[in-house]
Amino acid sequence: MRINSSICSLVIATVIATAGAPAASAQSLHRQPIGTEVEGKARIGRYEVPLPPGRWTLIAAHETISRPIDGSSGRATGHAILARIEGNRLVGYISALGPMTPNNVHRLWDMECRRTDLYFVESDPNNNPQIQTCFSVYHMTRTWTAAPNLGPLHTAAYEWLNARPEIRKPSTMIVSRHSNARNSDYVQVEYNFSPESYGFAPSRDRSWAGNDWHRDKLKHDPTRDAFAQAVLAWAKTTQKQVLDGLIHRSTTAGAALGFSPAAPEAPSTQAAARPLPAGHVMPAVGTRFVSAGGHFDVVRVEGMTITTVNAANASTMWQVGGLLPLNASSRFDRAIGESIFPLALEKKVSFEQRAAEGTDAWRQTLEVVRNEDLTVDGRTYRTFVLEGRTEAIGPGMAEFVRKRTLWYSPELGWLIRFREEQLAGPPQRMNSWEVVRVVRPQ
Repeated sequence: MRINSSICSLVIATVIATAGAPAASAQSLHRQPIGTEVEGKARIGRYEVPLPPGRWTLIAAHETISRPIDGSSGRATGHAILARIEGNRLVGYISALGPMTPNNVHRLWDMECRRTDLYFVESDPNNNPQIQTCFSVYHMTRTWTAAPNLGPLHTAAYEWLNARPEIRKPSTMIVSRHSNARNSDYVQVEYNFSPESYGFAPSRDRSWAGNDWHRDKLKHDPTRDAFAQAVLAWAKTTQKQVLDGLIHRSTTAGAALGFSPAAPEAPSTQAAARPLPAGHVMPAVGTRFVSAGGHFDVVRVEGMTITTVNAANASTMWQVGGLLPLNASSRFDRAIGESIFPLALEKKVSFEQRAAEGTDAWRQTLEVVRNEDLTVDGRTYRTFVLEGRTEAIGPGMAEFVRKRTLWYSPELGWLIRFREEQLAGPPQRMNSWEVVRVVRPQ
């Protein structure tokens, strides 16, 4: 029976796809001409998106600049839509987005990943927006008609398909959607499979709830349920590879069925230009600051800048003597910022920070407000408590104000407590942590 053999083929695709195939070009797919064909995998930005078996055609592409309001500079974000056409049938439809900045997109978790009426949902909406995972499998009805909420990219894809009336488009597709954030990278890939191209009749009811592919209907339809389960099996394999590429950042582990790692940011060449204040201590490379939720390893000390890598292998550049996590490409007057050292009560500095490109800008203020003793692993450290404030001042930027409270240990040369709270602007996730143990290098 053709339907059963198609289901078997889809399950086998889980294994076949892991072999991968060279992408059509080293250039990001979203910058290639419409009509470009790829197989095995396709590069979007700095990531290699896994493709189910078959030849896929680029039918729409777009690039935006994600501009977070957390003090970091914008990033180019590629978005591409691919279609698989066989025998004048639309067999598959893929939407791929990335990389993007997690602070811009944490609200995307609120829809599919919190629903209870889909085939399958697995999510981890961590309090830290930079460590979140979600993937879901469900059915979607499509009219292939542009709507105001569709967005320009999908509208362009629909126009490409509708300009070719010979292509038969399904009324229902089974969707595997993967949304994952790790550290400074966010990616989203959505795979759409056409049941009709595998021999199933179109749904008799075009509504979502009444559709033959609705989860509740599958309980009484073993054949359709088997197809949905086959898509789910494929989705689970894909999700594991996506996470492997984002977490471990191996150049090989996520290359075939997942994403390749991002190139590390170039270290700042300006940080070493300013000498350390007399008697100032910086943590030794190899020091590990352990928090309740993970750890920070000091991997570079350059002037008054500390670079750490956390338990998820994400690097952060702590500038201004290790007080502020600022993007490496941020522009600001280091002499003014670092003049907060040596620390003294009521000492205060304020400086303007700008993105490397564009007009985005923030006012950073730091003030030493008190001393406080903190105990870490049985040992008491005298700290300076600083209050920091970040305000968006760039033209056209949304109102945004964030407050940071920092407990800095002169003996350790870094922070042992870090608190953030948002005072104004569009909701953003704030980070907080506290050191519970310090492991010095041998």
